[in-house]
Amino acid sequence: MRFIIFILAFSSLNSFSQSLKPVKFGLKSGVNIDNTIINTINGEIPSKHYIKVGYNAGVSLNVPISKRWSILNELQYTLENCEHSYRYILHSTSSTSKNEYESKYSYSRNYVRLTPYLSFSTSDYLNINFGPSIGYLISNSYSLIESNDITSNENIIAVNLNQNNEILNNFEDLDYGLKFSFDIIISNSFVVNPNYYFAINKFSEVNSTDPNVDGSAFKFKNSFFGLDFVYIFWIVKGII
Repeated sequence: MRFIIFILAFSSLNSFSQSLKPVKFGLKSGVNIDNTIINTINGEIPSKHYIKVGYNAGVSLNVPISKRWSILNELQYTLENCEHSYRYILHSTSSTSKNEYESKYSYSRNYVRLTPYLSFSTSDYLNINFGPSIGYLISNSYSLIESNDITSNENIIAVNLNQNNEILNNFEDLDYGLKFSFDIIISNSFVVNPNYYFAINKFSEVNSTDPNVDGSAFKFKNSFFGLDFVYIFWIVKGII
């Protein structure tokens, strides 16, 4: 009797595994278009945002858990860029005069990013994916591009923000949020993956501690649109 039960259970499990889609291993790479969310802290003049492009490369693993649902795991290296300019007012320490400036800065962050998606297959040609995404910051940089004295309409060589007691290098080690994507299945080996990510936490902020500076307090949250291409290099059937 036990032998019969074992055979029936094994046959059912085997039939179930055969009904599932195969496990797929992939290589992926693509570009991301920056859509950084910039929030003012004290009602400052809104910051201007400029579109920047980054890139990513990594691996993916798609494991089916039913006929329609699967767990899609992605591990990627990502370069995420942003560029913005903002205005601030500098009061003279020796008189009542004040000048208004506009400075433009560029930021680059390099992450190792893990995204465990829950993936739903709508057809043989389209999957909808959604899930959390967390990035660990491995390096970052920022630079001053230009600065203008709006009051006198002159281009000036601005002092680095750190030397103005402004906090710009306080990048958070972790960047986490939600990611949504579509798998457009071109063939068994090739997938196009448009995606969108937005962070829950800030990745940095500008916040002047200089009493002579007005209007320079902003928080930055990561957000980007991406277009990735996936090459499926290994397909394994009947693992479960």
